[in-house]
Amino acid sequence: MPTLAAAGADGYINIFTLLNNNWQHTARFFAHPNGCNSVSWASDVNTGSLLTPANKTVNNTNADTSVRRLVSGGCDNCVRMWSNEAKNENQQQNQWTEVKFIDNNKCFIAGSVWSRDIKIIKESIINSNIKSIVAPHEVSQKQINELENIFGNSCVKLSCLKEEEDFQKKVLIVDSIGQLRYMYKYANFCYVGGGFSKNSLHNILEPSVFSCPVIIGNLYYGFKEAEDLIELGGVLSIKNSIEFSQVFSELCLGEEKEKKLGKINLDYVYENEKNNRKVIDSLIKTLQ
Repeated sequence: MPTLAAAGADGYINIFTLLNNNWQHTARFFAHPNGCNSVSWASDVNTGSLLTPANKTVNNTNADTSVRRLVSGGCDNCVRMWSNEAKNENQQQNQWTEVKFIDNNKCFIAGSVWSRDIKIIKESIINSNIKSIVAPHEVSQKQINELENIFGNSCVKLSCLKEEEDFQKKVLIVDSIGQLRYMYKYANFCYVGGGFSKNSLHNILEPSVFSCPVIIGNLYYGFKEAEDLIELGGVLSIKNSIEFSQVFSELCLGEEKEKKLGKINLDYVYENEKNNRKVIDSLIKTLQ
C-alpha cells in the first residue's frame, strides 16, 4: 500500500496513504520539539520476504507481513526511529511508536573492532549493566557469528531489531556497513579498534566530535590525533583486558570524568578545524 511521510515545522510527522486512488491523511504524531526537518523510510517488509513468494514463510513468519519503520531528524538535534508493526491493514493506519534500544541507559560503543580487540573488551561488556553497541571492522558472516556466540542471548543484530524483546537486549551487533559514524552520537564513551596491530588504528575523531571519551590499544604511534589526545588526556590507551576493565568501570561510574574527557576531545577537534582553515585560507591567497 503506497504511503507518504511528511516532516513538519510544527514538530509533527504526517502519514498519507493511497486508498481507493485517493491520498488520505491516515496518521499524525509528534516527533520533535521546535520542528521536524527530515524523515526517511526504512524497508517496509520483513528480511527475506522480497525473495520469498507470497504466503510462504521465513523463519516461521508470513513473508508478506508489513513492518513499517521510518527515521526522523529534528531541530532538537535528535534522530528518532518510529515503527508501525500492525497485525492487519486496518491497524496500519495510525499506530506509530518510537523505537528505542538505548532508551535512558548509559551506552558504550566498540567501533571497528578486530578479533584481538573483542577478546580484550568482551568480559567487561558481558559483566556490565549498561547498553553496548559492537561494530566489527569486518562485517562478515563469520565475524557476526563469532560475536553472537560470545554474547549469546543478551545480543541482537541491528538487522533483526523488530520485536519489543529485541530492544530489551543488552548488546546490539552492527551487521551492516556505514552505520557506525552516526551511532557515536549516542555513546557515553567508546572503544576504537585496530590499536593492537601496527598502523591499523581506526578513526578516533569520529567519536571525538560528539564529546565522547575514547579508549584505544597501545599501538597508536604515528597517529597524530591519538598521540595528541593521549597527551591531553581525552583518549586513554590500554594494554590488556585488565587495564580495559579498570578504565571501563571508571567511565561507567564517573560522569564527571566522562564529561571532562569528552570536552577535551571536542575542543581538540574544534581547534584543529580552526588551524586547518587557516592553512587552507593561506593556500587560497597564495594561489590567487
